[in-house]
Amino acid sequence: MEVKTIIGVILKTPTGFEYGLVIALALFVLVLFIIAKYLQTIKTKKVHESQMLLFKAKQLGLTNFQFKVLRGITEMLNTAKPYEIMHKPDLFEKSITSFLNFMNNYQMKDVEHHSSLLDISRDIVITYEKIYNHSETQKPLSAFSDIVQDKLVYFLTASKDVFIGKLTRDIDRNLMINVFIGRKKIAPEITDNEIEVHMWRSGDAEYTFNVNVQRLDENVIYISEPEELNRKNAVRTPFVDVIIPCEIHFKSEDKSEPAKKLPTTIFKLNEHEFVIRTKHKLNFSSDYKVDFTLNDFNIASDAKIIADRTISQENIYYYTYKFQNLSDAAKGIILKYITDRL
Repeated sequence: MEVKTIIGVILKTPTGFEYGLVIALALFVLVLFIIAKYLQTIKTKKVHESQMLLFKAKQLGLTNFQFKVLRGITEMLNTAKPYEIMHKPDLFEKSITSFLNFMNNYQMKDVEHHSSLLDISRDIVITYEKIYNHSETQKPLSAFSDIVQDKLVYFLTASKDVFIGKLTRDIDRNLMINVFIGRKKIAPEITDNEIEVHMWRSGDAEYTFNVNVQRLDENVIYISEPEELNRKNAVRTPFVDVIIPCEIHFKSEDKSEPAKKLPTTIFKLNEHEFVIRTKHKLNFSSDYKVDFTLNDFNIASDAKIIADRTISQENIYYYTYKFQNLSDAAKGIILKYITDRL
């Protein structure tokens, strides 16, 4: 059908098919717009989740490499909600095998493959512990029986193979490790041989022990009870706020003058260092001794200035000292004092 306009132009009236085509095209454009908005929303949410993941990781004290491990593990999940992993250890565990397979493929030609994989496994375990078993400080283990059930560990076999698993007990109280098995299988020869097991406790230290494998059942190895735990790489304790009177002894730059004594106060303390606040400017190169009493125990030690900060308006100096020759008894007193106040 044709329609003649007042200016003499003849227009053709669209057919039903042409109306339908226009409507379909408009709906197609609308659908594309909705899909684009949805994908943009998903992308924005994923970026936000990633930022939250980074923030939480730094808050928990993860190193840059450990955050890369965490990000790699979350990418294995291919989820729009990576931050979800911070509350679900089963998701983390689910990705360990895929992550180790990736690292095995990436480092196949590395002659020091077992060493690098050992370091990566250590960071995976530390990352897991910092996220799900976070603690500022914990009392050191006195015996193997103090270990909590379901502890993530990594171990090295006699053939230099590295595996990660969960240390636990079965219903008969037999000690076992549920191993996260990937493409690399456990060799049957592991039975009756010794393995070196590593575990890490947040707020405490890394522990190692050597045990014999009693039997292998697919991805589960049963091990004997270790006779000895080796504690190493202790975690640095945080500073606690204190008010402890002390005396700083030092010699002036003029060696002919007698030693000087500066009465002051320790107001921050950790296992290895302390911070004082004073109006006296001190020299980094001088030899210092500190003397104070803690829980009725007199502590005296050489000390060295390792950092300073100045508030010029008030003419106040902050000096961070490092203990240099603390006795084992003094270390124990300080550690207990800090632990009781965390």
